[in-house]
Formats: sequence, C-alpha cells, structure tokens
Amino acid sequence: VRRDVIKPSDKLRLLKQPARKTREAVRAADYMAQTLRLISEKAHHIHKRSINATDLLTADELNTIHRLTGCAAQIRPPSCRTTPLINKYRTITSVCNNR
Repeated sequence: VRRDVIKPSDKLRLLKQPARKTREAVRAADYMAQTLRLISEKAHHIHKRSINATDLLTADELNTIHRLTGCAAQIRPPSCRTTPLINKYRTITSVCNNR
C-alpha cells in the first residue's frame, strides 16, 4: 500500500530529529565516556578499589583520547581574531572575552 499523503505527525517527528552536528557531538561524548569507563573498570580490577580514569592518565594521553574519539573537535576554542562580531557579543565559554 502506497500513501502519497504525509501526516502532520510525520512532519513533527522529522523536525524533532537532532541536527548532524548535535549527533556527532553526542557520539563523540559517548565514545569518550565509554573509553574512560573501560579504563576505570580495568584499573578497579587491577587495584581492587575505585579509581578515577582521568587521574591515571597523563595530559598527553587524555589529549590523544580526545582526538581519537572526536571530542577534541568539539572543544576546540574559537579563533578570537577571525570570529565575526566577537567585539559585539561575548562567547559562551568566555574564551575571547576581556582581550
């Protein structure tokens, strides 16, 4: 059976779908969280106590995990020189404020 009529509920369902960038950010955050969870579980198995995964890793190792999972692209600071209207509006993270 073929229907050529789209119901309003179908349109509404499509509008509620997250944008591509949002899906990418959520996927990257999920990969990062799962990676840190696996490291914590492995450390707990070895040391028999609860250890935070970020305490075990060096800054370079965390940066590597950020880059591999895609989180590094999500947290990259904006360029204060090339961002339009940077003098008129403040950034949400306050990176370019008070220059």
